[in-house]
Amino acid sequence: MQTIFISTSYPGRARPDYFLALAESFAADGFQVIVIIDGKPKKLPSHNKITFFSWPNKRPTGITDFKFLRKLIKEYHPSILISSFGSVNIMNVCGFFMKVKSRINYILSVSEPFYEKPNFYKRLKRQFLKIRKIFIYQLATLMVYNSKGTETDSISYYKLKSKDYLLLHNLIASSKVKYVPKTERNNELIIVGNLIKRKGHSFLLDQFKETLNDFPNLKLSIIGNGVENESLQKQVEVLKISSNVNFIGQVPNNEIADYFSRALISVSASSQEAFGFINIEAMREGTPIISTRTAGGLEIIEKGKNGCFFYLKVKNSLTDCVKSILNNWELYSAQANNTFINSYSLEKQIDIHRDLLKTKFI
Repeated sequence: MQTIFISTSYPGRARPDYFLALAESFAADGFQVIVIIDGKPKKLPSHNKITFFSWPNKRPTGITDFKFLRKLIKEYHPSILISSFGSVNIMNVCGFFMKVKSRINYILSVSEPFYEKPNFYKRLKRQFLKIRKIFIYQLATLMVYNSKGTETDSISYYKLKSKDYLLLHNLIASSKVKYVPKTERNNELIIVGNLIKRKGHSFLLDQFKETLNDFPNLKLSIIGNGVENESLQKQVEVLKISSNVNFIGQVPNNEIADYFSRALISVSASSQEAFGFINIEAMREGTPIISTRTAGGLEIIEKGKNGCFFYLKVKNSLTDCVKSILNNWELYSAQANNTFINSYSLEKQIDIHRDLLKTKFI
C-alpha cells in the first residue's frame, strides 16, 4: 500500500474541499492518506479512511514545521507529497532530503503580484522570493497547473520548462440551489471579488454607464470588500448611476450560489486571473459569463455559447456582450450549466484527476 501526504487548509472553501475530495478518492483507491491542515484549527476533521494532522505553525514555513514533517515521513514512509501555496517550501525541501519519490506542487495563481510597481525595497524582497521559489520548484517532480495561462506564466517566470507537468482545472461541488429560470431572476449583472484595482471594477463602471443607454433598468450588484470600496462608490456618484448600482459587501461563501442563481449575467473584469472560481460558480447556476481575456477566462468561456469576452477600454464592449446574451439567454444559460457539469463538477471529475496523477508516479 502506497502512502500519500496532502497538505491543505481546513475544508469549507473551494480549494481545500478539492484536496479533501482528492484525498477521499485516493483512500477509496487503496492508498493510505495523511492530510496535514494549516491554520492551526481547534478541531481536526474526522474520516474513517484518512488520518489528519495540523502543522505546528499557522503557516507552515518554520523549522518546527520541517521537523514535524520529517517525523511524519519517518513514521508513515510516504511515496507521494502533494502541496500548494504556503506548504510548498517545507514539503519540497523536506521531501527531497528524506528521499520521498514524488513531490507534487499545485500552482494555482499567476505571478501577477510580481508585475506591480513597488518601491525599491519591495522589488528587492520580491526578487529574493522569486529566486527562492525557483529553487524550491526545482525540487518538485511534478507541477500541476489549473489553466494553460497559469502554465505558460509559471514556466516563463519560474523557469520550469524542464519540469514534468499536468493541467488539472479547478473543480467545485455541485450546487445545492435549485435552478432559477430567467423570468424569476433579477434584472441585474453581478460581479464578485475583492475590491482591488486588478479586478477592474472602475473600468466596468465606466462601461456599465454606457450600457444603461440601451438597458436603463439594468442593475449592477457588486459583491466584495477592499481598498477600492470608497473610490468606487464616489465614482458611481460622479457617473450618476447610483440608482443602478448596489454595493452588497462581503457575502459568506455558502450564500454566493443564491446570488449567482438570481442574476442574469456574471461579470469578470480582472486584468489578471489564474482561473477564476467565480466563473465556474456562476456557470454552475446556469448564469452566463462576460469576462476579460484572462488566463482562466480563455479556457472556461466559449464565445457565443456560455459567455462573451469584453475589453475594459473599448467603448460599448460590455453593451455588445449584454445584448448578445440577453437576446438568447436560455441557450447561453443551458450551455453554461453544461460546461460546469462536463468539465468542473467535483463529483464527476475528481477520480479522473486522481487517475491522471497516478500516471505520473505509478
